[in-house]
Amino acid sequence: MRVLIAHSWYMDDMPSGENRAVEEDIRELTEAGVEVVCARPERYGASLGGLPPSSKTSPRAIVANGRKLLEQVRPDLVHLHHPYPEYLATIRALRTRTVPLVHTVHNLRHVCPAGTAFRDGRPCTECHGRRLAVPCAQHRCVNGSLAKSLTLPLMVRYAGPTLERADVRIAPSEHMRRRLLETDPAGGDRIVVLPNAVADPLAVVEPTSGLPDATYAFFAGRLTETKGVRLLVEAFEGLPPDSPLHLVLAGDGPLRAWVEERAAAPDSRLHVLGPLPASQTYGAMRDAAVVVVPSIWDEPFGLVAAEALGCATPVLVTDRGALADIVGDCGRVVPATTESLRSALAATAVPSSAARGAARRRWELAYSAEVRGPRLIELYRDAIRARR
Repeated sequence: MRVLIAHSWYMDDMPSGENRAVEEDIRELTEAGVEVVCARPERYGASLGGLPPSSKTSPRAIVANGRKLLEQVRPDLVHLHHPYPEYLATIRALRTRTVPLVHTVHNLRHVCPAGTAFRDGRPCTECHGRRLAVPCAQHRCVNGSLAKSLTLPLMVRYAGPTLERADVRIAPSEHMRRRLLETDPAGGDRIVVLPNAVADPLAVVEPTSGLPDATYAFFAGRLTETKGVRLLVEAFEGLPPDSPLHLVLAGDGPLRAWVEERAAAPDSRLHVLGPLPASQTYGAMRDAAVVVVPSIWDEPFGLVAAEALGCATPVLVTDRGALADIVGDCGRVVPATTESLRSALAATAVPSSAARGAARRRWELAYSAEVRGPRLIELYRDAIRARR
């Protein structure tokens, strides 16, 4: 089986959960003997199948390459992830081909060009159902850029009919399945819930320096408002002065200077480590009493929560998006309020071996490559058989 993985890679300096999910798909498929063809940026390693490195060059080059791609690769199936802008011409070509299409829907771009349906600290539905996403341009929702906020909605509209008719639409969570059904209620039989896989964190874990010699809660991710960093820090700082709990933050982002200033206060139990390699992030997760995912927007999946389960650590999450789906009964779910988070943090204790074992088992059954890989390949085979 030859599979074309089509993904326009996010090129910013911050880690991308979607990029990591695609890399994990490539690893699982390759190890299972599937022939994978994929163009990747050079920093992600060599492209597969003889393709040139992925690039965001001129629109003319993107269109020319996209038209030739299916003829060059001749795949048995196309698995599309993030298509904009690199694979718009390929999407157009798929309209007249019999090649099966599988599309993993990682975000909410089908209703929001920015992909989040969240703006100014609250859910936003201003573009839902509009033929032209004028509010997106008015608010410069796509990376603060007027040009991108004008062009991306047009790309989404252009690709929409093909993506909605994909043979299989993969939702990484039950929450995302529900969101897809809101706009495509007749397509429910083609929507499959298949969570993203997380490679075994304990296989690569390394010790982490800078951790307190005390019980601590751990946060890893972008230091932004939407990830709930301010909410978490303010909830933590409201704990009683004699609380034994420390809070460790790993990551980078717009709020880093703010959290470092709070951590510098006298007698602070807040620790800011900055960005860490994955192996050291897993080391901090493994040794934590709890991993906190305090997002205030609707997370489509929740990669950090799944990674924490793989580290055999219970998780504290807010009730936003897919987070409750991800942790199941191996975590605590609270409203995204200061008071609720503070109460949950106050009750944090060193987890029992039974709690750690349950967390690890949930990862093994739901998010390990050994479980997900065969399911993905079977979806491919079903889509190919249905086209014959």
